[in-house]
Amino acid sequence: MTKRLVAVALLVALLGGSCALPAAARHKTDQVVIVVVGGLGLADLRGGPMPFARSLIDGSAVGLANSLGVGKAGIDRSSVTIGAGARAQVTPLVDPALSAAESIEGTSASAIYRRRTGYAPEGYAVLDVGLPALDMANRDLSYHMIPGLLGEALRRAGKANAIYGNQDTALVNEVEAQQRHSAYIAMDAKGRVKYGDVGKGMLSTRSAAAYGVVSNTKRLLDGYRSVRGKAGFVVLDFGDVMRAERYQLYVTPRVAVRQREEAVERADAFLKALAGELAPGATLIVLSPVGPARGGANSLTPIIVHGPTIKPGLLTSPVTQRQGLVNLTDVAPSVLEWFGLPPRVEFLGAPMRSEGEGTSGMARLTTLVGLYDRASAESALRSTVTGGYTLFLSLVLVGVVLLLFSKEVSRGAAAVSRWLLMTVVSAPLAAYLMWFVRPPNSPRIEMILAFVGLGVLLPSLAVAGSKSSAASLMRVCAATVVFVVIDQLGFGGRLIMSTFYGYSPVDGARYYGMGNETWAILIGALLVVAAYVVDFSVLPARLRDWGIGIAFVAAVVLLGFPALGANAAGIIGSSVALATAFLRFRERKIGLTDAIVILSLIVLLVASFAVYDALRPATEATHIGRSARLIAGEGGLTELVLLVQRKTMSNLKVMARTRWSYVLLLILAVLGVLTRRPTGLFAETLSRRKGLAGALTGGLLGGLVGLLSEDSGVVIPAMIMLFVGVALTMAMLDTKMTLQYEERERRLA
Repeated sequence: MTKRLVAVALLVALLGGSCALPAAARHKTDQVVIVVVGGLGLADLRGGPMPFARSLIDGSAVGLANSLGVGKAGIDRSSVTIGAGARAQVTPLVDPALSAAESIEGTSASAIYRRRTGYAPEGYAVLDVGLPALDMANRDLSYHMIPGLLGEALRRAGKANAIYGNQDTALVNEVEAQQRHSAYIAMDAKGRVKYGDVGKGMLSTRSAAAYGVVSNTKRLLDGYRSVRGKAGFVVLDFGDVMRAERYQLYVTPRVAVRQREEAVERADAFLKALAGELAPGATLIVLSPVGPARGGANSLTPIIVHGPTIKPGLLTSPVTQRQGLVNLTDVAPSVLEWFGLPPRVEFLGAPMRSEGEGTSGMARLTTLVGLYDRASAESALRSTVTGGYTLFLSLVLVGVVLLLFSKEVSRGAAAVSRWLLMTVVSAPLAAYLMWFVRPPNSPRIEMILAFVGLGVLLPSLAVAGSKSSAASLMRVCAATVVFVVIDQLGFGGRLIMSTFYGYSPVDGARYYGMGNETWAILIGALLVVAAYVVDFSVLPARLRDWGIGIAFVAAVVLLGFPALGANAAGIIGSSVALATAFLRFRERKIGLTDAIVILSLIVLLVASFAVYDALRPATEATHIGRSARLIAGEGGLTELVLLVQRKTMSNLKVMARTRWSYVLLLILAVLGVLTRRPTGLFAETLSRRKGLAGALTGGLLGGLVGLLSEDSGVVIPAMIMLFVGVALTMAMLDTKMTLQYEERERRLA
C-alpha cells in the first residue's frame, strides 16, 4: 500500500490541493439524531423566540456551518452534500424521495424505484426514486462523490437509518409540492431508508401558517419513539421555518414576519419535546442546510451538537481550523467517528471537535455573530469594491499608457501618475488591514471609506523618505510580502480571511492557508522586490543570488506545504514564475534542459508533499492525500484517469465562464512577444532594468501556467501581473523622464 501511495502521489500531485487536517479525538455514541430546521439563522438562536435552544447551547458545541453545495447553497444540494460528505448538485430532473407506499406515475413508489434503479425496494420505508438523475447530475465533478455514502457506511456497519418529516408545501401528491430533501441525509448509496415516513401524513393543517400546513409534531415524536431502539441514525425534518421562508414571496412583510416567528417558536418547542425523548447516550445535531434568504450570507448556518461525543464549546474541524466554523461536509465523517467507524476517503470533510470550553452559551453566540458579520460584510461588499477597483485600475493604466505615448511628460504629471500606480498595488494590503480600522458591523459606507483611506495612506507613507519611485514601489510590495508571510506563519491565514483579496467562509473554498488570489499576490509582490534587489542592490552578485534563491524556495514551500499554505496546485505556477525569473536574473537564456529541470523539481517537490500528506492518518489528509489513497486502493489507474479528466474539464469550464479569460491569454501572448523582441521605450526600459525584465518573463509564464492549472480562471495571472505590470509601467515612465532629461542636457551642451 505504501509503495503504491508513493507511486501514485507523483501522478496526482499536480491535480490540486486543499487544507491540512489535524487529528481529532475519537468518541462513542449509541445513536445520532439530526434535526433539520431549514431556513434557521444565527439571529434566531441569539435573539429569536428560541429559549430552549439557547439553554441547550449552554451544554453543547455550537458553530457556523458552510452549507454550500456545488456552486451555491440550496436546501436540496446542501442536503445531498451532508449525506455524501462531499459537495453535490441537484438538477430539476431529480424527483423527490417518497415513502414506499406513496404513488407516482400511477403506481407505487416501490414499483417506480425498482423500474428506475433495478434495486430491490423490499424492506425499506423511504425510497429515492430520483437517484439515477441525482447520480447523473454529479457524475462529472472533479472529485469522487457518492450520494448517500454516509448512510451506506452505516448500513454496512449494521446501523439502521430512519427519516421522518418533510418540507412539503401542500397536502397533495404533486412533485412541485414535495420537498423531501432531508431523505438525502439519511439514505444509503442505493437511495433507501430502512424506517420512516416522508409523506403528507407528517403534516397537519393550520390556516394561518405558511401554505396552510405545519409539521405534525406528534407524528414526528411518535416516529422517533418507534425507532429509538432500532435505528442508529435518525433524521427528523421540521419543515415549518423553511415553508415560511418560501412563502414570503406571496404575503405582506408583516404577515411574513409573523409566520416565520411562529414557525421558529414551533421548532423550539419541538426541540424541547424531543430532548425529553432522546435515547440515553444519543448525540443530537441541530442544523440548517440553508439559512434565511434575508439578513446576510445564507450559506453560513447555525449548527448545534449535544451529547457524549463532544464537549461544550465552539465547533471547529481540521478542514477549517477556525473556532466556530465547520463545513456541512464535516457532518458525515463526524458521525462515523462517533460510532467508532473508519473514515471514508471520499469524504471531503473531517470530524468536528469543540474548542473554547468554559464560556457561556450566549458568549459563544456573540463570538459567532462577530464571525458572521465580518463574513457577510465582506461578501456583500466584494462585488462593489472589486468592481470599483477594476474600473479605477483600468483608468489609471490607460491614462499612464497614453502619457507614455505623449511627446513630453511634465514632472507634475509623472509624479501624479506614479502615486496613482502606487495606489493600485496598495489595494491588496489595504484590504488585509481594513478590519483593523473598522469593525465588521460598521455601516458599509464606512468600511468602503476605510478601504479607500488605507489605499491612499499606504502609498503616501511609502513615498515619504524614498529616494526613487522604484524604492517606493518596493516598500509597498515588501510590506505585502511580509504581511502574508506573518499571517501564514503566525496566524495560519486568519488575517486574510474575509477580505476582498483573501478567502471567505461564505464561499467555503478554503478557511486557512493560502488561497489562489493570495499566492498570486505573494508571488507578484515578491517578483517586484527581487527585481529591485537585482537592479539596485550593492550586494555582491553571489550573495544576492543566494538570498533571492532562498526567498523563492521559502515562498514555494510556504504556499504548498500541507501544514502551511496547503495549496499544492499553486506550487506549479509559482515555481514556474520564480524559477524563470531567477534564471533571467542571472541573464541566462532558458532552454529545453532548463525547462526539464524546472518541471522535474516541481514534480519532486509536489510529490514529496503528496507522499507526506497521503501517509498521514486519513482524518488529517488533504484532498491530494485522499486522492492518492483512493487511487492506491480500489480505484487504481481508472480513478487517476477520471481525476485528470474531471480536473481538466473543471478548469476549462472556469475559463469559459468569461470571455476575459481569452482576452487575458491574448494579452499574455502579446507581452510575451514584446518581451522576446522588445522595441522603443519598452526595449530601453528592459535594457536598463535587467531584474525587472526577468520578473516580467517569470510573471508571464507563471501567470499562464496558473491560468491553465488552477480553477480560479483569470485571477492568477491578473494578480501576478498587477504587481509586475505596474512596476514595468512605472519603470517606463522613469525611463521616459530620464530620456527627456538627457535630451535637454544634449541640447544645452
